[in-house]
Amino acid sequence: TQLLTASTGYSRAAWSNEVGTLFIGGEAHLHDMRLSGIGVRFGDMTDSEELFDQIRNADYERDTRASFDAGVLWVAETYQLGAQLTNLFEPDFQFPAIDYDPFASETIIQKLEQSRTYTMERQLKLEASLFAKDRKWSWHLGLDANAATDPVGDEFQWLTLSGGFDTGSRWLPNVRLGYRQNLVGTEKTYASLGLTMFRFINLDIASALDTTKIDGHKRPAGLLFSMGFQVNW
Repeated sequence: TQLLTASTGYSRAAWSNEVGTLFIGGEAHLHDMRLSGIGVRFGDMTDSEELFDQIRNADYERDTRASFDAGVLWVAETYQLGAQLTNLFEPDFQFPAIDYDPFASETIIQKLEQSRTYTMERQLKLEASLFAKDRKWSWHLGLDANAATDPVGDEFQWLTLSGGFDTGSRWLPNVRLGYRQNLVGTEKTYASLGLTMFRFINLDIASALDTTKIDGHKRPAGLLFSMGFQVNW
């Protein structure tokens, strides 16, 4: 799968008192997803390189759908609490047809046909943050309240814990450390390090805490990297 998403959002203060402020907001997304698929019987696999060539050369079909998220956020002086409901309308995306000729089992053919549709499942995300009074230190907790499935069928439900420090420097204003665990599916755990540079570049890297062997060498079982840009005006 290949996914390109354009998003726009809006939020506003809905209610406020001397303790804190309640914000409500929504975000609309337009997803342009390209999907491909192949079906191969294990008994027919004689050349792994040929299989990877089929995957690389598979035809893509494009499916464009919209989705919408809504959320609330309570912000106080030293803490904030939030909840977000993503993919309210659960859009469906269609994978291309697969050649069923090699398969004799009706059960397998039915499962392959069912897998042609990917649904962006609705998910409730909860968050809580605690801040020092001078905002130098911050601690964050995030939890997916229910599991969802990605386009290739893997389940995910993330628990994240992180802490950040505001250095006050223009060149490296924020440093953060984190821990995340997938509570379903792979159940992998990751440790992460993040940096904000020049106040508008965010760099984050996370490595799985368990390892796997590749050509006799131990490697992290998973590695995540992201780069983001933010501008305030």
